[in-house]
Amino acid sequence: MKKIIIFILGIIILCTIPLYAQNFDYSKSYLFKMPSIELKGKDYEGKIEQYKVSLTEIDNSTFTIIPVVEYGEWVKSISDPRVRGWVGKIGDNNGVKISGLIIGEYSYAILELTGKLLSKDMMKGTGNIRIGFGHPGETPYVSRSEWCLEPEDTAKPLKISKKVTYHGPPLPPPEKMSTYSPEEKAKFPPIDEYGIKSMARRESDFRERLINKASGKRKMYYKNISTELTWEEIKYTPGILLLIDHLATLAEADQRPIAKGYIDDKSWDFFGDIPYVELQKVPPLFLILRCLDKMKETDIEGLKKESLRFKEMFDAYNTIPKEKLSTLTLEEFILKVSENLPEDFRKDYYHHSPKLQNYVTSSDDANLKKLYPFRK
Repeated sequence: MKKIIIFILGIIILCTIPLYAQNFDYSKSYLFKMPSIELKGKDYEGKIEQYKVSLTEIDNSTFTIIPVVEYGEWVKSISDPRVRGWVGKIGDNNGVKISGLIIGEYSYAILELTGKLLSKDMMKGTGNIRIGFGHPGETPYVSRSEWCLEPEDTAKPLKISKKVTYHGPPLPPPEKMSTYSPEEKAKFPPIDEYGIKSMARRESDFRERLINKASGKRKMYYKNISTELTWEEIKYTPGILLLIDHLATLAEADQRPIAKGYIDDKSWDFFGDIPYVELQKVPPLFLILRCLDKMKETDIEGLKKESLRFKEMFDAYNTIPKEKLSTLTLEEFILKVSENLPEDFRKDYYHHSPKLQNYVTSSDDANLKKLYPFRK
C-alpha cells in the first residue's frame, strides 16, 4: 500500500512540472527577435531586429537571457541588479514571463514580456517596453509588440508582427526629451559600478575583446581601474572605490548626487567626511580594509578567496587590536597595516600600484617612507 501511495504521489508531482521546462535546451545559441522601438507617440511598424543571446539555467523553471553584445553589462535583472541578464520564468501550461532592465547612457528601458513555450527551445508572445530618462529613470513611454526567442540554427524561424502599439503619455518635443544639458552630461562617469563589476565577471578573453571595442573614455577607465585592482578584486570592491577617480574630478556639490546615481551598493558614505579627492589618492586595497565593517560578508570572503594579496593584507590588518583600529586616522591606519606586511609584499605592491608610489612620495611621514624605500 505504501509503495502505491508513493507511486501516485510521484505521478502527481511529475504532472505539475512543465514538460518543456524539463527539457529546455540551454546548450544552444538563441536569437531574440522584436520590432525596433521608436518613440513616436503613435502606432507604427518597426523593423524586425534580432539579437544573439545566451541562456543560463537557474533552476528547473527559471533562466537568464544575456545578449551577446559589446555592452551586455548594461542588461540586468530588475529585482536584483547583481544578476546579469533578463530573468525568465516558465510557469503553468508552459506560460513564460520575462523581465529585465536595459540601462543606456542617459535612459532606461524595462522589458515586461509574457508568452508561451511552443516547444522545448522556442518561445513567442507579446510584451511592453517601458522607456524613461534620468538617473534613476522613470519609464512612462510604453510600447507594446510581439517578440520571440528561437535557436539561431532553427530550420523554420518564427514569424512575428512588425506592429508596435504606443500607449504612453504624449511625447514632449524632441529637443526636450533629454533632461540634461551638455554640461550636466559631462559630469557623468563613462560607466557605472554595475557595468564595471559585470565586466569583471566576464571570461578574460571575452572581457579583453569587449574592452578593446569600448569607447575611448570607457576603455581608458577600465585600464586605470585594472592597474590598481585585479579583475577578481573588482568583483567585490565597494562601488565608491571603482568610481572615485571620476568623482574626485567633480565639484564637491556634484560628487554625492553623481555617486548616488551610478553606485548600486550605497557605498558613497562608507568613509564618512573624508573628501573624495583625498580618498582618490589612497591605494584602494587599504581603503577596502578601512571599510570592512560596512561591507557584506560575502564580498569580504570573495576577496579573501580570489585575491592572495588581499588575503595577506587582511591578515596584517587582523593583527591590529580592534580597540586601536577605531582610534587611527587614515594615515596612521595605512602605516600600521604596512608595518605588519612582509618586505617582499610591500615591494611587490609598490611596483604594481601607481597610487601607492604617489602616496609614499607625497607623504611627510618618515616612517612610511622607510617601509617603502623602493624605486619604480
